[in-house]
Amino acid sequence: MSAKLFGYVSHSSAKASLVSTLRANRLSLLTNNHFRCLSTARRTHVNYEVKDGIAVVRFDSPNQRVNSLSREVMKDAEEVFNEISSSSAAGVVLISGKTDCFIAGADISMLERCKSAQEIEELSRGGHEFLNRIANSPKPVVAAIMGSCLGGGLEVALASHYRIAVTDKKTNLGLPEVMLGLLPGGGGTQRLPQLINVPDSLDMMLTGKMVKADKARKLGLVDQVVMGLLRSAIGVSFIRDKIFDKARAQVMKLTNGLYPAPLKIIEVVKTGLEKGQPSGTEAEIKGFGELSQTPHSKALIGLFHGQTLCKKNKFGKPAKVPKTLSHNPRPDYPRPYRVHRQLFPISCRIDTKVKRKRLTFTERDNYMANLNTSLDYRNFDKVDVVIEAVFEDLKIKHKVVQEVEKHIRDDCIFASNTSALPITKIAEGSFSGLLNFLRSRRRHRQPLKQGKVVIVVKDGPGFYTTRILAPVMSEAMRLMQEGITPKELDSLTRSFGFPVGAATLIDEVGIDVAAHVAEDLGKVFGERFAGANMEVLKEMVVSGFTGRKGGKGFYVYESGVKDRKLNDKALEILKKYHISPKHKCTPEEHQMRLAVRFANEAVLCLQEGILENPLEGDIGAVFGLGFPPFLGGPFRYLDSFGANKAVDWMKRFTDDYGPVKFGTVDN
Repeated sequence: MSAKLFGYVSHSSAKASLVSTLRANRLSLLTNNHFRCLSTARRTHVNYEVKDGIAVVRFDSPNQRVNSLSREVMKDAEEVFNEISSSSAAGVVLISGKTDCFIAGADISMLERCKSAQEIEELSRGGHEFLNRIANSPKPVVAAIMGSCLGGGLEVALASHYRIAVTDKKTNLGLPEVMLGLLPGGGGTQRLPQLINVPDSLDMMLTGKMVKADKARKLGLVDQVVMGLLRSAIGVSFIRDKIFDKARAQVMKLTNGLYPAPLKIIEVVKTGLEKGQPSGTEAEIKGFGELSQTPHSKALIGLFHGQTLCKKNKFGKPAKVPKTLSHNPRPDYPRPYRVHRQLFPISCRIDTKVKRKRLTFTERDNYMANLNTSLDYRNFDKVDVVIEAVFEDLKIKHKVVQEVEKHIRDDCIFASNTSALPITKIAEGSFSGLLNFLRSRRRHRQPLKQGKVVIVVKDGPGFYTTRILAPVMSEAMRLMQEGITPKELDSLTRSFGFPVGAATLIDEVGIDVAAHVAEDLGKVFGERFAGANMEVLKEMVVSGFTGRKGGKGFYVYESGVKDRKLNDKALEILKKYHISPKHKCTPEEHQMRLAVRFANEAVLCLQEGILENPLEGDIGAVFGLGFPPFLGGPFRYLDSFGANKAVDWMKRFTDDYGPVKFGTVDN
């Protein structure tokens, strides 16, 4: 590669030659075998070497799976660019020493150590100064991207004069700061809209969406020029306002205004377009600092850490990796239909992964080729894991256990998909005691070594997620019996932050399943799980209203119809079991009746040892039940909202609804 190709960025012929040459050599650029001459003094995180007049800067933090932008990394990078600026190198190429990651973003722990918005602003300002130096460099800078290029990593690429990305399924580009309750703080809100069109910029920043290399090329994010027509259109205030109004409306529709980061991103991007990049940059720095101190961001960062911790394998590697899995489906379907019912969704999910380029066609074919079906227990002696997923009925589960254990090996793991029935009760149907469960007295550590996001719970009725959901569903049913319509109930639960309304959730779970679980847990926990008259659910099931799967529940489900109608017959049943409210409640009181029952039951689970720690309780509630992520989970919610305030609400409700349902954990 000739040094003369690296002319100043204003030379159009050099631009074309540079891009052409980099395309031809992109694989060589991203390996350690291409540049070997003029090695410099070694630093810890960022180093460079020069070949044919080109300075190749390599980001490679030792003992780290990914590269992230910490203070140490930035210090190394600044020193490297100081040397390059005074060297004879005619151009710069930024690469990574890690094949799966270019730069994954800023070091989150660095942000957490900052105690004020002012500290965060100074951090952001320092990052801007360095990236502006790259952007204003008289020597062209090329970001050669392979693997994750996210957050601050993409902002480094945006500051570069050219971006070359390797087409690989692990190459993703995005600005996911909004997922942490933040905005891009290294120039992303200003440079991205200048490079690609504003609607696509907003889409990436407001959703945290990641794009593959091919898509990035089409957008103009990688090695392309933004469409002049749309850029000109953005300069017209009327069109610009329409674009931002639409973006704001979409944000409000998706978040109900509960997440401040997306709205701040829109504000900052608009500032840069209307007042120029210096004003936009200052707004970005200020906004980044403000958002870093919001409870929303702290909760989302807490979830990020919790999810990372739960993904860590604290149980060791399995002695044997399961190669064969058996799934025992529901027995109430016709035999040929069972096979089709199980295979169709599997093939659809795999096809979706192929479409999203997470799998190749060859990998898809291999998966499907290894998937075998059977209508009997033949070959069960070869399986490593059996998953039972029959209806939530103890007698049926006992029958399945007894049938299956006649055909499986002694070292086979038998797993049960149960919502409320204790594993020890299911195990009573076993002749050989093969059933084991996380932290049960007869536990088997093998199921805990799967590499998944796992929360460990003790055996007990409802375990954790079903147990904390059940009293909330009971209270939701009571609200509908008091006259709240299913649509009103959905609206107030969504406005609190739940992704799915309570009435819709009951339909999704299945009214028959909800009735069965409510009856089972009611026998164990008594009046504390009371609230509604469960005869409502039973009569709905008798009437054939089982929820979405049956076509009717509280709503009527029709193929292709998004605006679902209420089921008038279900409303008649609710009216039949009407309960007069104690007094006229505000929407906030309705929400708090649901929220405090949810949080209180979670605390009881912790006190009783069902949970090992509050962190796993938060992760289970958010990722398992859809508890509002910006609140961080029931335990973080109590910490931020105030346990005393929550107790005060419960005492108010105790006067109206009795001390058992709303009794605090101290009772």
